[in-house]
Amino acid sequence: MSKSNRKTRSHCKKRKRRIEYRTNRLDYEQQIRSYVQQEKEKRHRIIEAAPAVFQADNKKSIPDRKPGPEKFLKLYSYIASTAYDTRHSIPPSWKPHSFNERKQHIEFLKSFIYPYPLPETLLWASHIPEYNHDDESRRDTIVSSGLLKLVKKWVNDIISGKSFYKYNQAFFTKAEAHHFLCSKVPYTDINSVITLYFYAKCKARAMNDKLSMMIAEVFTVKFSNLFMNKLVIGFMDLLARTPDYRFERGMLGDISDFVFDKIRKNRKEPFTFSDRTIFSVIKLSNEWHDCRRREAEAARMQRNTRQRQTTIEASKWKGLGVSHFRYEKGDFVWTVKELKTAEDLLNEGRKMKNCVSSYAYNCAKGECAIFTVECNHSVNKTVEKAATLEVRVSNRTLVQAKGKCNSIVLPKTMNVITRWAEANKIKVQLLV
Repeated sequence: MSKSNRKTRSHCKKRKRRIEYRTNRLDYEQQIRSYVQQEKEKRHRIIEAAPAVFQADNKKSIPDRKPGPEKFLKLYSYIASTAYDTRHSIPPSWKPHSFNERKQHIEFLKSFIYPYPLPETLLWASHIPEYNHDDESRRDTIVSSGLLKLVKKWVNDIISGKSFYKYNQAFFTKAEAHHFLCSKVPYTDINSVITLYFYAKCKARAMNDKLSMMIAEVFTVKFSNLFMNKLVIGFMDLLARTPDYRFERGMLGDISDFVFDKIRKNRKEPFTFSDRTIFSVIKLSNEWHDCRRREAEAARMQRNTRQRQTTIEASKWKGLGVSHFRYEKGDFVWTVKELKTAEDLLNEGRKMKNCVSSYAYNCAKGECAIFTVECNHSVNKTVEKAATLEVRVSNRTLVQAKGKCNSIVLPKTMNVITRWAEANKIKVQLLV
């Protein structure tokens, strides 16, 4: 091939590559122009539709986070008129400054009813409606209506500007009234007022904050309808006389059950805490609980005897149907599993030193389900029993969680139990 032919062929290849490059470039530019045009059309459609969208949004009912005075006037209509009261002259356009509901109530009260601080627990409890309305438009008085009336009376006594103690000498001493008005207890429901009541009495007896709150919470569960009973106050005085003793929530709950039984039998068998020590009361409480266990065991055996001809099999049962739970954290593997035989309950009771074996018949009837919590040490390959759980089957509620010898469950174990309950949709409402 001559030199001229090679040059001609090389020029043809270059020309072909230039044409191919220009074609690809034109195609790419065309795609870019097409994309830009589509985006312009899309933006134009959005702009055209914007007025209709805004109009639809304006039609939606958005709750007013700053309500007018009507809401607060209705809630606090039970408060009698005082020297500070200016509710009759509230401007119709008035609205609170804050979006926070708690601050709104406090601002309204300070501005138009009473300029000084009020116990917030009493305020929130007074918002509970006195009647419940059912589907047939009938009014049913709520269970705690008596307590609700007492709460509203206390609020009126405070706002009156006169001595709260003189109005309520049947409930408080001077020191107790002072702590009742100055202490703060987190509000959960109307029973928080009872917690505040017991907390103030504990503080007036020079107990520390932690012990006072523990006693108040236990007493609220056990004595919510007996908060003025002399035996309950005598029990509190006994606890105050023993400040160096290390009280536990479970132990207080057990003694409270004993005290509650004595309150029921007080007319037939008078009982008092005077001249008694905490050690003698704990001994009496333990003896009472042992007697109750023996009675329950005898009743269970008698009931099982009657039920022998029925189809209930008390040696094994179906269970709640919850699968085994496993949770790993560090070198520990936690497991929660259900006990479905009487033999399993017997072994659990022996290892945990409790009376869980007596629950076999209730489990067989489907009233409750028993679970065991174990901690597996992956390093030394040991298994340790951590807790025994009781679940009420009717509403899938965890009602008991006990360690060895019915002791309080450790926080790390309680964390695992909470995870297990959430995973299996089980409510946690532990009884003391």
